[in-house]
Amino acid sequence: MVDEVEQQAQQWLAWEERYWTFVDKTEDCWQWKGEVSQSKGYGIFRLSKGTERKASLIAWEIDKGAVPPKMTLALTCGNESCINPGHYELRQRTVISKGRKRGPGFLPEQERFWRKTKPDGDCIVWTGATLNTGAGLFRTAKDSPFKTTTVQRLSYQFANGVLPSSVQIIQTCKNKLCVKLEHLAIRPKTEKKSRYQKVTERKPYPQRARQDLIAEFYRLVNKTDDDHWLWIGDKKSSKFPVWKHTGGSVRTFAFCIVGAKLKPENRKDFMTVPSCKKLWCLNPDHLINLPHKQAYLILSEAYFLNSFTVENDHWLWNKSLNPDGYGSFGANKLAHRFSYQLFNGPLSPYMFVCHTCDVRHCVNPAHLYLGNAQTNAQDTAKRKRVYQDPQAKNVFVTPEELNLIRRVLDKFVRYVSSRFSLPKQTTRKLFLSTLQQNLNQFNELKQ
Repeated sequence: MVDEVEQQAQQWLAWEERYWTFVDKTEDCWQWKGEVSQSKGYGIFRLSKGTERKASLIAWEIDKGAVPPKMTLALTCGNESCINPGHYELRQRTVISKGRKRGPGFLPEQERFWRKTKPDGDCIVWTGATLNTGAGLFRTAKDSPFKTTTVQRLSYQFANGVLPSSVQIIQTCKNKLCVKLEHLAIRPKTEKKSRYQKVTERKPYPQRARQDLIAEFYRLVNKTDDDHWLWIGDKKSSKFPVWKHTGGSVRTFAFCIVGAKLKPENRKDFMTVPSCKKLWCLNPDHLINLPHKQAYLILSEAYFLNSFTVENDHWLWNKSLNPDGYGSFGANKLAHRFSYQLFNGPLSPYMFVCHTCDVRHCVNPAHLYLGNAQTNAQDTAKRKRVYQDPQAKNVFVTPEELNLIRRVLDKFVRYVSSRFSLPKQTTRKLFLSTLQQNLNQFNELKQ
């Protein structure tokens, strides 16, 4: 028991000697030179790893003993870095809203506010908490006449009283953290309108401008000999023309305004499309109104007929291609499958559409025939379209041999991963690296 007491005393002396090395007693206020709390601003001292206390509280306990319960230390000199016990006094502690403690020595609200500012050139800058927008924030007490709000509004209210909610504070110096009264001004709040309100309040086009719009429309179409009016203006996508002067579609403008026709009453359920299947044709005589499902079929067919070029009896797809070289039509469709379905009727998703011309991006329906997985594999072997490793030169493997290698690889991976407790991914990489080194020998043996 005596040894434990002596050991605790030695530890106390050890950290006490370390504590006083951070104290400067040259002046009446003992300045703390050690670590300071970033959020509160008072000095802290670490007794051991993970244990820290207020520096002023330690100085009080060394000089005058422990602080009684429900009591707190109040600073009388106003210097937050001072830890002199003579500059502190005991006061009763009371709990107020938002977790803050306030007693008779609690600083007034405006004094707390201005202690968190500092001069910066011609401005007085806020140094306390800030919002995500960069503006300063000051939390007021529950019984305060001012609400918790931005520091610029509080600074103006401290001098001029509570402001109504219909006005806002602006800064003339363009500094978000400036709270100087001379740099603040008030103005009425502007009501924020929703997107729907902006659209509904949009002014309609005057009747006198209709003839000008029709004349501008005629300048943006190219009339061909076969009675098509082809749009040469802006295009929003691959299917829809765009004109900023119309509130809706350009096709609707051509149908209703230029052609002087009326749309159905339930116009939201219909779409204006070209019946001639020319994607950019805006001739009012060629435009019809169809339900959305039928209209999209017409637009898809028109898009298809304008997306290939004819070369040597091949219809070569000139739009995007997938990594395998086939034409891409929409999100998950292939162009040659859509061509077969367009000219030959519905198609089962389990059937294959094969080429007779061996050109993958050809969409000529005369070069396509229907098959299954077996006929597709036989056609691949017949045309000698075999798998070739891009990293190994002059090494060819037929589809049947490739399937055999994959089955052997799966069995090998399962056995080795269970035998040596290895991940399947690592085992597969090891096997593939070994197979890559011996593929040339495998080709020679095969021949």
